[in-house]
Amino acid sequence: MSEHEGHRERFKERVLKEGLENFQNHEILEFLLYPFIPRKDTNPIAHKLMDRFGSFHNVLNASVEDLEKVEGVTHSAALYLNSIPQVFRRYQQDFETKKPSFATHGDAINFLKNYFSCRTKEAVYALSLDKRFNLIGVFALGEGYGDSVSLTAREVADVAMRTNASAIIIAHNHPSGSAYPSQADYRMTNIIACNLSFMGITLCDHIIFAGQNYYSFAQHDLFQYIDGTIDKFIKEGAKFYEIPDLLNEASFDEKIFNSNVIGDESFLSEKLGLSKTDKK
Repeated sequence: MSEHEGHRERFKERVLKEGLENFQNHEILEFLLYPFIPRKDTNPIAHKLMDRFGSFHNVLNASVEDLEKVEGVTHSAALYLNSIPQVFRRYQQDFETKKPSFATHGDAINFLKNYFSCRTKEAVYALSLDKRFNLIGVFALGEGYGDSVSLTAREVADVAMRTNASAIIIAHNHPSGSAYPSQADYRMTNIIACNLSFMGITLCDHIIFAGQNYYSFAQHDLFQYIDGTIDKFIKEGAKFYEIPDLLNEASFDEKIFNSNVIGDESFLSEKLGLSKTDKK
């Protein structure tokens, strides 16, 4: 490796470790020029750009023609530098675009149902939400054959940590046709809720879709049992807890699974600990 190549590699490693915040403007230009001027030392070219245009801002706002007048600047490099402000403006517009908000169970159900329409395989998604329950992102966590797909608490935690989420909603489908949660669904929801709780993150809901029907853990007040599980976990250590007796599938009312029955209970009210009486 030549001295020039060694310098570039050391520079890249420094960017990877430190980011660009602490670099001088001419050093940032030197780095930006690497892919477009591969066989030359771009440090002198960066200095020439700063001398010619007077500031980093002016360099990036210069025309392609004016940039090409600087010795060593290729057409590709000039085009790239000129495009950076345009890319930033698009980034800023996208960043500031109003994101969907999930104030109620119905908001989440209406948003998610399209993700499971006409699916023949089981799939799992997670919604990452900020502290006001605005959408940060939608993440596919897996797809399986038939009606089986694995989901781990770590996968959900990874999404929450990567996106700096304050709350999470998970959803999956039962292609077999019944939205009723299985024992495994309930246990996994327990584990995920416990794991997120220790991270200071709220699991707002777990929604199961089956055709036009759905089942919402939050809408059916299952989180009162899950919250109890978290308390038991803290006191007694790791342990599986059976699905509550009230969820005996033999006694469930088909009407509560109808897609037209969408709850308007507020996630925010639940997070603040308000009872149904308080919310009225």
